[in-house]
Amino acid sequence: PRTTEVTGYCNARPHEADESLWEWTECEGEIDFADLWYAVRGGGGGTFGIVTSLYYQLHDLPGSVQRVVAFDAQLETREDLKKTTAIVYDYLKFAFTFLYLPQNLNNVTQVESRSCNAPGSFSSTPAGSFLNCHNSAGDKFIDEWKAYVKDGATGTGYGDDAEFMSHV
Repeated sequence: PRTTEVTGYCNARPHEADESLWEWTECEGEIDFADLWYAVRGGGGGTFGIVTSLYYQLHDLPGSVQRVVAFDAQLETREDLKKTTAIVYDYLKFAFTFLYLPQNLNNVTQVESRSCNAPGSFSSTPAGSFLNCHNSAGDKFIDEWKAYVKDGATGTGYGDDAEFMSHV
């Protein structure tokens, strides 16, 4: 879903200190409410917005929900610290690419990426981190991770150490 229209009203008495005398009317001239919408969604540091009403477009839940779990049991005990650091780095790079720049991966569509972008407890390490996905995007996330490390995209051969993702 995309936001197709953002509208609002303007105070016809902007210099009136007594709020009970404010008068909300259609705005005169063109007002770009996109900046307000950006602020309401949490846009940059220190910005804010006042929400007086919202309209949501609801959709049916598309299929069952999968929980993708990343748990590297050796994360804290692996003797090869460089390998552990590389795995964590590549895990983060892959996860954020899958979620926010799917076009940079070989076989991930925006629909698949958006179907798996509701973090349940997403962590910066593969130690109990999980994502909630639908439309079989959890399977896609795991398959693409395996291809990502197998095809040498990372430049590191992890072997079985990269096999720490599953879904429930």
